[in-house]
Amino acid sequence: MPRFNTPHAFARDHGWTYQFRPRFKFKRDRRSPNLTRFSEYFLIDTIFVNGQNMGKNRIKIKINVGLQKMEHIHNFTETEQRILSDIRRCLESVREITSQDVTSATDGVSVLNKLRQVAYEDINQIQHEEMILRAARLLQSTEFPDQQIDWYWNPRQTGDNTEPDLRAIRGGEIVISAEITASEKPVGTIDTRIRDSLAKLNNMPGRKFYFVRTASMEQRAKTKVEKGRYAIEVKKI
Repeated sequence: MPRFNTPHAFARDHGWTYQFRPRFKFKRDRRSPNLTRFSEYFLIDTIFVNGQNMGKNRIKIKINVGLQKMEHIHNFTETEQRILSDIRRCLESVREITSQDVTSATDGVSVLNKLRQVAYEDINQIQHEEMILRAARLLQSTEFPDQQIDWYWNPRQTGDNTEPDLRAIRGGEIVISAEITASEKPVGTIDTRIRDSLAKLNNMPGRKFYFVRTASMEQRAKTKVEKGRYAIEVKKI
């Protein structure tokens, strides 16, 4: 079975055009033990090759959807305990560094530099992870009470333009795509990041949510959503 990133790429490479709207089937690929790979099956009814009608040649093309790199949240409680362990590890590193005796400004700057190297990235990432989990729990309780939902996340901000921070799947269908930011104030590069995240999120499937932690970030995001006419719900958690 041919594999391409998009059906359009397949058709372009073969000089094909479509007469009818394709039909999609979204299926779980059970060869993947952690169930993080999904596929679309693209059926073309009528094919034109270089303008010539080739008739009802049914072609099945498998297209991989970009879920391979997202992690499955198997259990909210277990995931919270993992985050708590990361917090304790980070705090222990901070305590170890700051316990050093500082006798000069040079020593002090050296300690601060080490503290920044060791803890800065962890602090940002842990805050991001905790907010993603909180957003998933909120959405599960408010949008899908008593429903079986598969949650996937990018806890370490490793997603690309096809992956959100958080994704919900029900019965093989993407029902929610969400971006989460732990930033405090919408200034400088943070303001630019809001714009880029919203534009990225707007092109994703399902209902779209943008979660923030402060009132100023909420207001700025809502302004950008309105200006861009995006179908995105901004929520402060």
